[in-house]
Amino acid sequence: MEAHLWRLAECGRKMRLDKASRFEAVILFKPANIFYFTGSGRLISYVIVTKYAAAGVGVPLYAEARAKEGASFDHIAAFGNEDEMFASISHYFKFFKISSGAVGVEFDYLARSRSDYLQLSGALPDAVELKDCSAFISGLRTVKEDAEIDLVRAAAKAADAGMAAAVEALEPGMTAGGLVTLAERAMKHAGAQKFWRTCVYLSSPLQLTSIAESLGPDEVLRVESGRLVQIELNPAVDGYYASICRTVCAGEPSAQQMELFHAHLQAQNETISMVHEGVTVSDLENGFDKHLAAGGLAPIKFEPLVKGIGIEPAEQPFPKGHGFFYGGAFSGPLMKNSVLAVGGGAGASPAGICIRNTLVVGASGCEVLTQYQRPPDSS
Repeated sequence: MEAHLWRLAECGRKMRLDKASRFEAVILFKPANIFYFTGSGRLISYVIVTKYAAAGVGVPLYAEARAKEGASFDHIAAFGNEDEMFASISHYFKFFKISSGAVGVEFDYLARSRSDYLQLSGALPDAVELKDCSAFISGLRTVKEDAEIDLVRAAAKAADAGMAAAVEALEPGMTAGGLVTLAERAMKHAGAQKFWRTCVYLSSPLQLTSIAESLGPDEVLRVESGRLVQIELNPAVDGYYASICRTVCAGEPSAQQMELFHAHLQAQNETISMVHEGVTVSDLENGFDKHLAAGGLAPIKFEPLVKGIGIEPAEQPFPKGHGFFYGGAFSGPLMKNSVLAVGGGAGASPAGICIRNTLVVGASGCEVLTQYQRPPDSS
């Protein structure tokens, strides 16, 4: 609870300092942001935080009792339908004496129709202007607290355990779904509570540019000898994610497969060596592309090669050029204790190779949290 109260105080302080945005308050509906401020992204429908760090939450009636049990909030409004929800928001504005100025909402989450409806609902005073606070809230979440990093570290250990279970069991004839099941079972045993995008891609042993025939789990798709297998795991521990992806071979890899693998591994290692406080994610992605090209590999353009990770499996910061699907790019320099996933996801590489690690940005380097190592020829 102390962490959540500190975050509320920090949010208020930064609103007061942000003279350009002129935020009097922010209303947050995005589950990840609600989780950040309350510790629960499921029971609570919205959170209001004022520039003086006063806060209130709104919850459905069925969740009121559970919300009050562990709440660190003094103000909890319950409602039975949307009209009552808007009435509760209106009550908070009167209670906090907000009658004009800018109020932030997450345009990277709310559809235009929903934000317009909020404006027209009568919940907000006529003189209030809705402004996008997506970048503002993302900026609060980008630098992780020590306790948050510990949770990402625990998720990384679960990812390592899941990868070890899948890779060490891999053999020709296995199904992609079987590998997913083994990995998720091991990750649960290691402390993970949920997963995002646990998948297995199989690339052709004859045409390396033809990848990702199917996304697992698929009980029909079986691993054949000599095929490269990309395994991507994204477990979460107490709400915080880590990500790992490895490429291995079922059977004996060819010389060409090994050459491509080591070229991709070299590119990733060179990129990780660039990570430190002050560098931008766009610098890192451009560097990754440059190192891939130096190894004779085609660049991975559609999916970001470097992205933030934490409460969400993909969150700010993102490189320039990935704003449409991910809600805007982060162009500023990285700060110490930012957490990144470096490396494309399974199925994204034209060469059929995928390697991804989760790491923490430091002052002069970084700490790689996902440690499991297994080259394709170790089977």
